[in-house]
Amino acid sequence: MRGVYEKLKGSGDWYISYVDATNGFLKVATKSNGSWRIETVDGSGRVGGGTSIALDPSGEPVIAYHDRIRRRLMIARHAGGFWNLEEVTLAAYAGTASSLALGPDGNPRLAYLDDFGSDLRYASSAVELFDLPPGAHWPVGSHRAVGWEGNGRVNLSFSSDAGGTFTPVAASLSGGTYAFLVPGPGTPHAVVRIDRTLPASFSVTDTFEIRVGVDLLSFRALQTLFGKGADVTWQTDPAGPDLSGYRLERSLGGAPYGMLVPLTAAASFHDDAAVSGTKYRLTAVNGVGGEFVLGETEFIVRRPLAAGPLPYRGGSLTISFAALPARTELRLYDIRGRLVRTIVRGDFPGGLQSVAWDGKDDKGRKVSSGLYVLKSESGGHETSLKIMVVR
Repeated sequence: MRGVYEKLKGSGDWYISYVDATNGFLKVATKSNGSWRIETVDGSGRVGGGTSIALDPSGEPVIAYHDRIRRRLMIARHAGGFWNLEEVTLAAYAGTASSLALGPDGNPRLAYLDDFGSDLRYASSAVELFDLPPGAHWPVGSHRAVGWEGNGRVNLSFSSDAGGTFTPVAASLSGGTYAFLVPGPGTPHAVVRIDRTLPASFSVTDTFEIRVGVDLLSFRALQTLFGKGADVTWQTDPAGPDLSGYRLERSLGGAPYGMLVPLTAAASFHDDAAVSGTKYRLTAVNGVGGEFVLGETEFIVRRPLAAGPLPYRGGSLTISFAALPARTELRLYDIRGRLVRTIVRGDFPGGLQSVAWDGKDDKGRKVSSGLYVLKSESGGHETSLKIMVVR
Protein backbone atom coordinates (compact mmCIF):
# COMPACT_ATOMS: atom_id res chain seq x y z
CA MET A 1 0.00 0.00 0.00
CA ARG A 2 1.39 3.42 -0.93
CA GLY A 3 0.15 7.02 -1.23
CA VAL A 4 -2.13 6.92 1.79
CA TYR A 5 -4.25 9.95 2.61
CA GLU A 6 -6.97 10.18 5.24
CA LYS A 7 -9.89 12.49 5.79
CA LEU A 8 -12.13 12.73 8.85
CA LYS A 9 -15.82 13.20 8.09
CA GLY A 10 -17.82 15.56 10.29
CA SER A 11 -19.71 12.67 11.89
CA GLY A 12 -16.50 10.98 13.05
CA ASP A 13 -16.34 8.47 10.19
CA TRP A 14 -13.03 7.93 8.40
CA TYR A 15 -12.20 7.79 4.71
CA ILE A 16 -8.77 6.60 3.58
CA SER A 17 -7.78 6.52 -0.09
CA TYR A 18 -4.76 4.49 -1.13
CA VAL A 19 -3.09 2.53 -3.93
CA ASP A 20 -2.90 -1.26 -3.50
CA ALA A 21 0.71 -2.00 -4.46
CA THR A 22 -0.03 -5.66 -5.25
CA ASN A 23 -2.35 -4.91 -8.18
CA GLY A 24 -2.32 -1.14 -8.88
CA PHE A 25 -5.94 -0.67 -7.82
CA LEU A 26 -7.26 2.55 -6.27
CA LYS A 27 -9.11 1.70 -3.08
CA VAL A 28 -10.92 3.51 -0.32
CA ALA A 29 -11.33 2.30 3.26
CA THR A 30 -14.35 3.64 5.14
CA LYS A 31 -14.93 3.36 8.86
CA SER A 32 -18.58 3.73 9.81
CA ASN A 33 -20.21 2.78 13.13
CA GLY A 34 -16.93 1.26 14.30
CA SER A 35 -16.51 -1.07 11.29
CA TRP A 36 -14.13 -0.79 8.33
CA ARG A 37 -15.19 -1.41 4.74
CA ILE A 38 -12.76 -1.55 1.78
CA GLU A 39 -13.99 -0.74 -1.72
CA THR A 40 -12.21 -0.72 -5.10
CA VAL A 41 -12.60 2.61 -6.85
CA ASP A 42 -10.50 2.05 -10.00
CA GLY A 43 -9.65 -1.58 -10.81
CA SER A 44 -7.74 -0.88 -14.03
CA GLY A 45 -4.41 -1.79 -12.46
CA ARG A 46 -2.87 1.42 -13.78
CA VAL A 47 -2.99 3.50 -10.60
CA GLY A 48 0.32 4.80 -9.23
CA GLY A 49 1.78 7.60 -7.17
CA GLY A 50 -0.14 9.26 -4.37
CA THR A 51 -3.78 10.08 -3.77
CA SER A 52 -5.65 12.92 -2.11
CA ILE A 53 -9.23 12.93 -0.85
CA ALA A 54 -11.90 15.41 0.23
CA LEU A 55 -15.60 15.26 1.10
CA ASP A 56 -18.18 17.18 -0.91
CA PRO A 57 -20.98 19.19 0.80
CA SER A 58 -23.18 16.07 0.94
CA GLY A 59 -20.41 14.08 2.68
CA GLU A 60 -19.50 11.97 -0.37
CA PRO A 61 -15.77 11.37 -1.04
CA VAL A 62 -13.90 12.76 -4.04
CA ILE A 63 -10.45 11.31 -4.80
CA ALA A 64 -7.61 12.64 -6.99
CA TYR A 65 -5.13 10.04 -8.26
CA HIS A 66 -2.75 9.21 -11.12
CA ASP A 67 -3.11 6.79 -14.05
CA ARG A 68 0.54 5.75 -14.35
CA ILE A 69 0.19 3.98 -17.76
CA ARG A 70 -1.81 6.63 -19.60
CA ARG A 71 -0.12 9.36 -17.56
CA ARG A 72 -3.32 11.15 -16.68
CA LEU A 73 -4.52 12.99 -13.58
CA MET A 74 -7.89 11.52 -12.60
CA ILE A 75 -10.83 12.34 -10.32
CA ALA A 76 -13.14 9.71 -8.79
CA ARG A 77 -16.52 10.85 -7.43
CA HIS A 78 -18.90 8.77 -5.34
CA ALA A 79 -22.58 9.50 -5.93
CA GLY A 80 -25.70 7.35 -5.84
CA GLY A 81 -23.74 4.30 -4.71
CA PHE A 82 -21.41 4.37 -7.75
CA TRP A 83 -17.92 5.66 -8.53
CA ASN A 84 -17.60 7.94 -11.55
CA LEU A 85 -14.10 8.33 -13.01
CA GLU A 86 -13.16 11.56 -14.77
CA GLU A 87 -9.99 12.50 -16.64
CA VAL A 88 -8.66 15.90 -15.54
CA THR A 89 -5.69 16.42 -17.85
CA LEU A 90 -5.84 15.49 -21.50
CA ALA A 91 -2.13 16.17 -22.03
CA ALA A 92 0.59 13.73 -21.02
CA TYR A 93 2.93 14.13 -18.07
CA ALA A 94 0.30 14.91 -15.44
CA GLY A 95 2.13 14.59 -12.17
CA THR A 96 2.08 11.75 -9.69
CA ALA A 97 1.75 14.18 -6.78
CA SER A 98 -1.52 16.05 -6.33
CA SER A 99 -3.37 17.97 -3.65
CA LEU A 100 -7.16 18.19 -3.76
CA ALA A 101 -9.57 20.71 -2.26
CA LEU A 102 -13.28 21.23 -2.89
CA GLY A 103 -14.91 24.62 -3.25
CA PRO A 104 -18.23 25.56 -1.64
CA ASP A 105 -19.95 24.25 -4.78
CA GLY A 106 -18.28 20.84 -4.41
CA ASN A 107 -16.12 21.23 -7.50
CA PRO A 108 -12.51 20.02 -7.25
CA ARG A 109 -9.52 22.34 -7.23
CA LEU A 110 -6.23 20.55 -7.84
CA ALA A 111 -2.59 21.49 -7.45
CA TYR A 112 -0.29 18.96 -9.06
CA LEU A 113 3.25 18.37 -10.28
CA ASP A 114 3.96 18.30 -14.00
CA ASP A 115 6.54 15.49 -14.21
CA PHE A 116 7.76 16.59 -17.63
CA GLY A 117 8.53 20.23 -16.86
CA SER A 118 8.75 19.93 -13.06
CA ASP A 119 6.17 22.72 -12.89
CA LEU A 120 3.52 23.22 -10.24
CA ARG A 121 0.14 23.46 -11.98
CA TYR A 122 -3.46 24.14 -11.04
CA ALA A 123 -6.64 22.59 -12.44
CA SER A 124 -10.26 23.32 -11.63
CA SER A 125 -13.61 22.18 -12.95
CA ALA A 126 -15.35 25.13 -11.30
CA VAL A 127 -16.11 28.66 -12.39
CA GLU A 128 -14.11 31.06 -10.22
CA LEU A 129 -14.45 34.83 -9.91
CA PHE A 130 -11.24 36.84 -9.81
CA ASP A 131 -10.53 38.44 -6.45
CA LEU A 132 -11.40 42.12 -6.07
CA PRO A 133 -8.58 44.49 -5.02
CA PRO A 134 -8.30 45.01 -1.25
CA GLY A 135 -10.57 47.83 -0.09
CA ALA A 136 -12.50 47.89 -3.38
CA HIS A 137 -15.36 50.37 -3.60
CA TRP A 138 -17.66 50.97 -6.57
CA PRO A 139 -19.55 54.25 -7.06
CA VAL A 140 -23.27 54.06 -7.85
CA GLY A 141 -23.81 54.62 -11.56
CA SER A 142 -20.30 53.61 -12.57
CA HIS A 143 -19.47 50.78 -14.93
CA ARG A 144 -17.46 48.00 -13.32
CA ALA A 145 -16.26 44.71 -14.78
CA VAL A 146 -16.05 41.32 -13.09
CA GLY A 147 -13.90 38.52 -14.46
CA TRP A 148 -13.90 34.78 -14.00
CA GLU A 149 -12.22 31.58 -15.12
CA GLY A 150 -13.95 28.39 -16.15
CA ASN A 151 -15.82 26.85 -19.05
CA GLY A 152 -19.50 27.14 -19.85
CA ARG A 153 -22.07 29.90 -19.70
CA VAL A 154 -22.82 31.61 -16.40
CA ASN A 155 -25.50 33.80 -14.86
CA LEU A 156 -24.45 36.93 -12.96
CA SER A 157 -26.32 38.28 -9.93
CA PHE A 158 -25.79 40.99 -7.33
CA SER A 159 -26.47 41.25 -3.61
CA SER A 160 -26.53 44.32 -1.38
CA ASP A 161 -26.93 42.36 1.86
CA ALA A 162 -23.80 40.15 1.91
CA GLY A 163 -25.46 37.33 -0.04
CA GLY A 164 -28.77 37.18 1.82
CA THR A 165 -30.70 37.90 -1.37
CA PHE A 166 -29.54 38.20 -4.99
CA THR A 167 -30.88 40.20 -7.92
CA PRO A 168 -30.22 38.85 -11.45
CA VAL A 169 -27.98 41.10 -13.56
CA ALA A 170 -27.26 39.10 -16.75
CA ALA A 171 -27.78 35.55 -18.02
CA SER A 172 -25.92 33.09 -20.26
CA LEU A 173 -22.62 34.98 -20.22
CA SER A 174 -19.39 33.76 -21.76
CA GLY A 175 -15.97 35.22 -22.44
CA GLY A 176 -14.76 35.49 -18.86
CA THR A 177 -15.65 39.14 -18.24
CA TYR A 178 -18.74 41.35 -18.00
CA ALA A 179 -19.17 45.07 -17.25
CA PHE A 180 -22.40 46.32 -15.71
CA LEU A 181 -23.87 49.51 -14.28
CA VAL A 182 -23.46 49.57 -10.50
CA PRO A 183 -26.93 49.93 -8.92
CA GLY A 184 -27.87 51.99 -5.91
CA PRO A 185 -28.32 52.60 -3.08
CA GLY A 186 -24.93 52.51 -1.40
CA THR A 187 -24.03 49.59 0.83
CA PRO A 188 -20.94 48.22 2.62
CA HIS A 189 -22.22 44.65 2.06
CA ALA A 190 -22.16 44.24 -1.73
CA VAL A 191 -21.47 40.79 -3.25
CA VAL A 192 -21.33 39.53 -6.85
CA ARG A 193 -22.08 35.89 -7.71
CA ILE A 194 -21.84 33.76 -10.86
CA ASP A 195 -23.66 30.44 -11.36
CA ARG A 196 -23.14 27.72 -13.94
CA THR A 197 -25.92 25.15 -14.42
CA LEU A 198 -24.07 22.29 -16.15
CA PRO A 199 -21.93 21.12 -14.57
CA ALA A 200 -23.17 22.95 -11.49
CA SER A 201 -20.78 25.50 -10.01
CA PHE A 202 -20.88 28.94 -8.44
CA SER A 203 -18.46 31.55 -7.13
CA VAL A 204 -18.98 34.58 -4.89
CA THR A 205 -16.77 37.64 -4.36
CA ASP A 206 -15.72 38.92 -0.97
CA THR A 207 -17.93 41.66 0.46
CA PHE A 208 -17.11 45.14 -0.88
CA GLU A 209 -18.53 48.67 -0.64
CA ILE A 210 -20.79 50.57 -3.00
CA ARG A 211 -20.65 54.33 -2.50
CA VAL A 212 -23.11 57.02 -3.46
CA GLY A 213 -21.19 59.93 -4.95
CA VAL A 214 -18.01 60.78 -6.81
CA ASP A 215 -14.65 61.65 -5.24
CA LEU A 216 -13.10 64.89 -6.50
CA LEU A 217 -9.32 64.52 -6.69
CA SER A 218 -8.45 67.94 -8.18
CA PHE A 219 -10.24 71.00 -9.60
CA ARG A 220 -8.21 73.98 -10.82
CA ALA A 221 -8.50 77.09 -12.99
CA LEU A 222 -5.04 78.07 -14.22
CA GLN A 223 -3.70 80.90 -16.32
CA THR A 224 -3.43 80.04 -20.01
CA LEU A 225 0.24 80.44 -20.86
CA PHE A 226 0.95 83.28 -23.32
CA GLY A 227 -2.76 83.72 -23.94
CA LYS A 228 -5.96 84.97 -22.39
CA GLY A 229 -8.46 83.14 -20.25
CA ALA A 230 -8.30 80.12 -17.95
CA ASP A 231 -7.68 76.45 -18.45
CA VAL A 232 -10.15 74.68 -16.13
CA THR A 233 -9.19 71.07 -15.37
CA TRP A 234 -10.47 68.39 -12.99
CA GLN A 235 -9.89 64.79 -11.98
CA THR A 236 -12.34 62.47 -10.24
CA ASP A 237 -12.71 58.90 -9.05
CA PRO A 238 -14.35 57.31 -10.96
CA ALA A 239 -12.87 58.81 -14.10
CA GLY A 240 -14.88 60.04 -17.08
CA PRO A 241 -15.81 56.67 -18.66
CA ASP A 242 -17.68 55.70 -15.48
CA LEU A 243 -19.97 58.74 -15.66
CA SER A 244 -22.50 60.23 -18.04
CA GLY A 245 -20.41 63.39 -17.78
CA TYR A 246 -19.81 66.68 -15.97
CA ARG A 247 -21.65 70.00 -15.81
CA LEU A 248 -19.55 73.17 -15.47
CA GLU A 249 -21.01 76.45 -14.21
CA ARG A 250 -19.40 79.89 -13.99
CA SER A 251 -19.80 83.00 -11.87
CA LEU A 252 -18.44 86.29 -13.27
CA GLY A 253 -17.99 89.32 -11.02
CA GLY A 254 -19.88 87.83 -8.09
CA ALA A 255 -23.03 87.10 -10.15
CA PRO A 256 -25.01 83.87 -9.55
CA TYR A 257 -23.70 80.74 -11.24
CA GLY A 258 -24.76 80.30 -14.86
CA MET A 259 -24.42 77.32 -17.18
CA LEU A 260 -21.10 77.14 -19.03
CA VAL A 261 -21.02 73.49 -20.18
CA PRO A 262 -24.31 71.49 -19.84
CA LEU A 263 -22.68 68.04 -20.13
CA THR A 264 -19.23 66.90 -21.18
CA ALA A 265 -17.24 63.68 -20.95
CA ALA A 266 -13.99 65.66 -21.04
CA ALA A 267 -12.00 66.61 -17.96
CA SER A 268 -11.00 70.12 -19.06
CA PHE A 269 -12.40 73.32 -20.56
CA HIS A 270 -10.79 76.52 -21.85
CA ASP A 271 -12.63 79.70 -20.90
CA ASP A 272 -11.58 82.76 -22.93
CA ALA A 273 -13.83 85.04 -20.87
CA ALA A 274 -12.18 84.30 -17.53
CA VAL A 275 -10.82 87.23 -15.54
CA SER A 276 -9.27 87.30 -12.10
CA GLY A 277 -11.87 86.27 -9.51
CA THR A 278 -13.99 84.17 -11.87
CA LYS A 279 -15.46 81.18 -10.02
CA TYR A 280 -16.40 77.74 -11.33
CA ARG A 281 -18.65 74.99 -9.96
CA LEU A 282 -18.37 71.36 -11.10
CA THR A 283 -21.18 68.76 -10.95
CA ALA A 284 -20.89 65.05 -11.85
CA VAL A 285 -23.77 63.16 -13.46
CA ASN A 286 -23.61 59.40 -12.98
CA GLY A 287 -24.92 56.59 -15.15
CA VAL A 288 -28.28 56.39 -13.39
CA GLY A 289 -29.01 60.11 -13.50
CA GLY A 290 -27.69 61.03 -10.05
CA GLU A 291 -26.08 64.47 -9.74
CA PHE A 292 -23.30 65.35 -7.30
CA VAL A 293 -21.87 68.83 -6.79
CA LEU A 294 -18.15 68.15 -6.55
CA GLY A 295 -16.71 71.53 -5.65
CA GLU A 296 -15.81 75.11 -6.57
CA THR A 297 -12.59 76.81 -7.61
CA GLU A 298 -11.52 80.40 -8.31
CA PHE A 299 -9.35 81.74 -11.12
CA ILE A 300 -6.51 84.06 -10.12
CA VAL A 301 -4.67 85.68 -13.01
CA ARG A 302 -0.93 85.09 -12.99
CA ARG A 303 1.08 86.99 -15.56
CA PRO A 304 3.53 85.03 -17.74
CA LEU A 305 6.38 87.04 -16.19
CA ALA A 306 6.36 88.54 -12.69
CA ALA A 307 8.90 89.43 -9.99
CA GLY A 308 8.87 90.55 -6.38
CA PRO A 309 9.37 92.21 -4.06
CA LEU A 310 9.80 95.40 -6.10
CA PRO A 311 11.61 97.71 -6.12
CA TYR A 312 14.54 95.38 -5.56
CA ARG A 313 16.69 96.51 -2.59
CA GLY A 314 18.88 93.44 -2.13
CA GLY A 315 18.64 89.86 -1.04
CA SER A 316 16.66 87.46 -3.20
CA LEU A 317 14.22 88.49 -5.94
CA THR A 318 11.62 85.82 -6.79
CA ILE A 319 10.82 85.62 -10.49
CA SER A 320 7.97 83.55 -11.92
CA PHE A 321 7.88 82.87 -15.65
CA ALA A 322 5.78 80.84 -18.04
CA ALA A 323 7.48 77.97 -19.84
CA LEU A 324 6.36 75.74 -22.65
CA PRO A 325 7.86 72.25 -22.93
CA ALA A 326 10.66 73.75 -25.01
CA ARG A 327 13.96 75.62 -24.66
CA THR A 328 13.46 78.52 -22.23
CA GLU A 329 15.71 81.50 -21.33
CA LEU A 330 15.34 84.23 -18.72
CA ARG A 331 17.72 87.19 -19.14
CA LEU A 332 18.32 90.57 -17.47
CA TYR A 333 19.24 93.66 -19.56
CA ASP A 334 20.12 97.22 -18.58
CA ILE A 335 18.06 100.10 -19.92
CA ARG A 336 20.41 100.42 -22.93
CA GLY A 337 19.74 96.85 -23.98
CA ARG A 338 23.08 95.35 -22.83
CA LEU A 339 22.93 91.81 -21.38
CA VAL A 340 23.62 91.89 -17.64
CA ARG A 341 22.80 88.34 -16.54
CA THR A 342 21.47 85.11 -18.03
CA ILE A 343 19.39 83.92 -15.09
CA VAL A 344 17.92 80.75 -16.61
CA ARG A 345 18.67 78.69 -19.71
CA GLY A 346 17.31 75.16 -20.17
CA ASP A 347 14.35 72.88 -20.82
CA PHE A 348 11.34 73.03 -18.51
CA PRO A 349 8.01 71.21 -18.29
CA GLY A 350 5.05 73.30 -19.34
CA GLY A 351 3.60 75.71 -16.77
CA LEU A 352 4.60 78.55 -14.49
CA GLN A 353 8.10 78.18 -13.07
CA SER A 354 9.92 80.05 -10.32
CA VAL A 355 13.55 81.08 -9.81
CA ALA A 356 15.47 83.42 -7.48
CA TRP A 357 17.91 86.17 -8.59
CA ASP A 358 20.62 87.30 -6.18
CA GLY A 359 21.10 90.81 -7.62
CA LYS A 360 24.41 90.02 -9.40
CA ASP A 361 25.57 90.13 -13.01
CA ASP A 362 27.20 87.36 -15.02
CA LYS A 363 30.58 88.13 -13.38
CA GLY A 364 29.25 87.87 -9.85
CA ARG A 365 29.19 91.62 -9.17
CA LYS A 366 26.25 93.39 -7.58
CA VAL A 367 24.33 95.46 -10.14
CA SER A 368 24.01 99.16 -9.49
CA SER A 369 20.81 101.09 -8.90
CA GLY A 370 18.70 101.80 -11.93
CA LEU A 371 16.05 100.49 -14.29
CA TYR A 372 16.47 97.00 -15.80
CA VAL A 373 14.45 94.79 -18.12
CA LEU A 374 13.69 91.10 -17.53
CA LYS A 375 13.00 89.10 -20.68
CA SER A 376 11.76 85.53 -20.91
CA GLU A 377 11.58 83.49 -24.09
CA SER A 378 10.01 80.04 -24.40
CA GLY A 379 8.94 78.21 -27.53
CA GLY A 380 8.96 81.42 -29.60
CA HIS A 381 6.97 83.45 -27.04
CA GLU A 382 8.78 86.48 -25.57
CA THR A 383 7.67 88.49 -22.52
CA SER A 384 9.38 91.44 -20.83
CA LEU A 385 9.09 93.20 -17.46
CA LYS A 386 10.78 96.37 -16.15
CA ILE A 387 12.21 96.25 -12.63
CA MET A 388 13.78 98.96 -10.48
CA VAL A 389 16.93 98.26 -8.43
CA VAL A 390 17.50 100.57 -5.44
CA ARG A 391 20.77 100.33 -3.51
